[in-house]
Amino acid sequence: MSLGLVVLILGLLYLLIVSPRFRRLAAILLAVLIVAILLFVGWYQHNQAEQKSNREAAKKFIKSSQIELVDPRVSFSNYDGRPDRMTGRIRNNSGYPLESLEIRLVFKDCSPQEQCETVDEEKTEINKSVPQGQSRDFDEYLSGSALSPKGRITWSYEILSVSAHVD
Repeated sequence: MSLGLVVLILGLLYLLIVSPRFRRLAAILLAVLIVAILLFVGWYQHNQAEQKSNREAAKKFIKSSQIELVDPRVSFSNYDGRPDRMTGRIRNNSGYPLESLEIRLVFKDCSPQEQCETVDEEKTEINKSVPQGQSRDFDEYLSGSALSPKGRITWSYEILSVSAHVD
C-alpha cells in the first residue's frame, strides 16, 4: 500500500471521528452508493433474463430441417486420433437469418464385418451468421476424446438446435 493511500485513509477516519457534518455526508454518500449498486444489480438481472428469453425464442424461428450441412468433414489428429476440426458449408433454407446451430457428433469404431460400436460423442456449437437463403463456409475446432480404433472410424452428425438472429 502506498504512503499516500495510508494518509488518505487516516485523514478520512479522523474526519469521521471529529466532524459530525462529515459523518452525515459520509452516511448520505454511502446510502446513495448502496442504492446505485442495488439498481445496477436489478438492471443486470433483468437484462440477463431478457437475453435468455430472446435466445430461447430465437430457437423457435428456424426448424432444423431448414438447415443443411453441405460436404461436412471431420479431420483427426495425427498425434492421438482425436477429432480436432470440422469444416463444411451451412446452407440456410429458412426465412430468417441464422446465428448458430448446435450439433452432436457420434463416432463409431467399425470392424471389417461392419459391426460398429459408439466410441465417442461430442456436442459442439457452430456460431456462424448465415442470411436467409444463403450459405457460408465454417471451420470449427473440436475437442473430442483420443480414439484408438480397432477397425475403421465412421462418424455422423445430428442438428440438435438452431438459433435465428433476433434483434
